[in-house]
Amino acid sequence: MQRSRRRPTGRGRSARPALAAAVVGALLAAAVVVVDDLVAACPLADTSVATDAGTAPVLRSALAAATAAGELEPCARIDVTERDPAAMATLLAAGSSTLPGLWLPDSGIWPARVAAAPDRTVRALGSVATSPVVVVGATPSAGPVPLADLVGSPQVTGLVAPERDASGALTVLAAATALSGGDVAAPDPRVAAAFVALGRGVLPDVAAGFRQLDGGVPFVATARSVTAHTARDDTVTTTPVAGVPPADYPLVVLDRPGADPRLADTGARVLDARRGPAARDVLDDAGFGAARAGDAPAPTPGVSRVLDLWRTLTTGSALLAVIDVSGSMQSAAGSRTRIQLAADAAREGLGLFPPSTEIGLWTFSARPAPEPDFSVLVPVGPLRGPLPGGATRAEVLAGSAGRLDAVDGAGTALHQTALEAVRAMRAGFVPGKEHSVVLLTDGRDERDDGPGLDELLSTLRAEADPRRPVAVITIGIGPDADMEALRAIAEVTDGRAYQAVDPAEIRGVFLDALLLRACRPECN
Repeated sequence: MQRSRRRPTGRGRSARPALAAAVVGALLAAAVVVVDDLVAACPLADTSVATDAGTAPVLRSALAAATAAGELEPCARIDVTERDPAAMATLLAAGSSTLPGLWLPDSGIWPARVAAAPDRTVRALGSVATSPVVVVGATPSAGPVPLADLVGSPQVTGLVAPERDASGALTVLAAATALSGGDVAAPDPRVAAAFVALGRGVLPDVAAGFRQLDGGVPFVATARSVTAHTARDDTVTTTPVAGVPPADYPLVVLDRPGADPRLADTGARVLDARRGPAARDVLDDAGFGAARAGDAPAPTPGVSRVLDLWRTLTTGSALLAVIDVSGSMQSAAGSRTRIQLAADAAREGLGLFPPSTEIGLWTFSARPAPEPDFSVLVPVGPLRGPLPGGATRAEVLAGSAGRLDAVDGAGTALHQTALEAVRAMRAGFVPGKEHSVVLLTDGRDERDDGPGLDELLSTLRAEADPRRPVAVITIGIGPDADMEALRAIAEVTDGRAYQAVDPAEIRGVFLDALLLRACRPECN
């Protein structure tokens, strides 16, 4: 008997693909759940790390090597972006909203400059690498170059602008710390003199330093920047600078409200990965030194103050010192008088500036009309410039400041003199220079026929010219100084007011006002 083979029905044929589709769908759903679980379980956050252009490609390679070696979890994306360290510090202080989660500057000086970052917590985790500060192109020696040789040598050594470069900033900070005995907050003429000496060879960048090597002029840089510049030329001589700390490359977390809570852990893992063999090999091959020991960044006390002083002394400036010689300046201040202390401070302070600075000296007291209330002892001009008689302005300033004397019975013509000083500086404005008036008095305006405070302030506002700004730095001496007026004058001209309640403090306050006038009004 012939048997017939049973053919599957149409319903049976369609059931198998449906079953397969159901299985695939279930597997895909399970895969999504697994991926979601993996993402949720990832201990790291997707973020970016900002660092300088020379470090960025090396850091990318180091992170990739650490990930491939299993030393860094691959579940998060960590991008490396290029940002100049000094520019990053400025953006942080300004409260920029387009900042990365992590930052790797070449030195802790940059986060230290950020006194406050709006809506951000700036926290350094530790050092990723180091690079010593060296002199490039110096005559080979048996050991490191002493810092004192850079400061005291008549030979010019190039220094990359400290406000933009870690090697320059670390060098001037080390010099200030050594010369001041660690108290960089106090105005010290020795520090000012050192900065003037170092400022003779300021360079815009490391490339400019290499260009001047052909002329036999050495320069200061980090060893890493030298390696990056001379990748195909290893014949450059470098010598470490004794007493200058290395660039320490701290990894900094830039946290803010609402940020991924895993950001700090991500930074910590990046730091740990750098210490693993894979990333370490990449960094070592690129010329980076071992990470600095410890979790905290290298201390940089007073860095903002020091860099403010540097800017004052090395940026082109014009300054008019205006000293009160009214009768009250004859008052005793210990074994001397107020005017004697002011004269000594003026002579010392005005002698600290480089030859390119333009400086003048006035005195003032109330005088009968039509005689002006001020006397021009030395007109504003370059310190090295000659005056009638053949002496330089610097020499005449020293002599005039040393002979200052108060006028018996004379009152104080504060308001009119302040106005005339600002007008004089504006009339002789030199583009490219910072202009300021430093006015010292122990009293208050005593002229009945001169402008009152409100009239003075309104006139200063009306005559202000943003193309020719002139700041007034005011100094009140003793308890009778009209600090309300002095503060108002300083504020309306974008200056700063100081007070020496004890006349014995005149020297320190006057030097402070002179040397830090460029950081107005945010002096630290």
